[in-house]
Amino acid sequence: MSGSRCVAVIGADRGDRAKLVAELLGETGPDSSALLLTASPKFFSGALGIDGSERLEIREDSQESHARAFAARLHDDGSRGPALLLRDRTSSLSESLGWEYFRRAAESGAWDLVIRELDGTTAALGRLEAPRRAAEIVELMWPRNVRFAALAAGENIDPVLLDAHEIGATLDVLDDWLTAKGGATPLSVSVAGDGEDAAAAAAMAALLGAHTLDMEAQGPPIRVESVDSLPTYRLDVSVPAEPDAAPAVIDGKLVLDFSGIRVPLDVGSVLARCLVHAAEFEPGHGRGTLSVVFVADRAQWPESMLARA
Repeated sequence: MSGSRCVAVIGADRGDRAKLVAELLGETGPDSSALLLTASPKFFSGALGIDGSERLEIREDSQESHARAFAARLHDDGSRGPALLLRDRTSSLSESLGWEYFRRAAESGAWDLVIRELDGTTAALGRLEAPRRAAEIVELMWPRNVRFAALAAGENIDPVLLDAHEIGATLDVLDDWLTAKGGATPLSVSVAGDGEDAAAAAAMAALLGAHTLDMEAQGPPIRVESVDSLPTYRLDVSVPAEPDAAPAVIDGKLVLDFSGIRVPLDVGSVLARCLVHAAEFEPGHGRGTLSVVFVADRAQWPESMLARA
């Protein structure tokens, strides 16, 4: 077995999610095997009618146990460094370890189907962002260049930096896997229930994995009438709903917020050096279009380029 199909099941209530899990199991065939990771193993065992079945294995999805197991591998004493972050079981780093467990189970090839059941909809989608948030915290506290430079110390390396290096490398691999960098994503998100809320949640789940804007499908940035005599562009972005806050360019990416979920989109080198001047949302069937106007940021554009623009 070379790899598993992996699905995150979210939305509605536990009963609806149990029905969706049953449907996914039905699609795998009678001779296939599956693993279900859930915070409610007893409920799902009863709801799915599992009684010693070899076909489905149900395991408790416990952030506390994941964090405890990972902390045991670290080198510092827990009073400082990355080990300290694991004491908060609701932290993005603790949540990331749940996804890392899920990834390893899927890549082990031991099951045909691996499912992670998550409570809620918006909160569950927000948990998909945990590895990225954790990586940002690690980078802020222990920058990548400092971590790599510390490796030259060999056995004398600061244990905190050694822990940060290991965690940073793990988060890089996990984020690449969750967001399909370099290939098709191995993870799909299935939303229980029906109606517009489920459709919007499914669209936002797809958007969470979109780290590169599909320029061919959306079209390239269009040069429009200048604002304050500066180069000005418009980009149309397909979105699942109207953003909660005004979009902004942060660290070279266009950042959109949907119900507390922050989604960064690559917009190319030109727009990465611009500021958002205005944005207008136009609703559509299931999805909408966000037209964003970018104006060159004087701080990032050489005077020579502005003079020629």
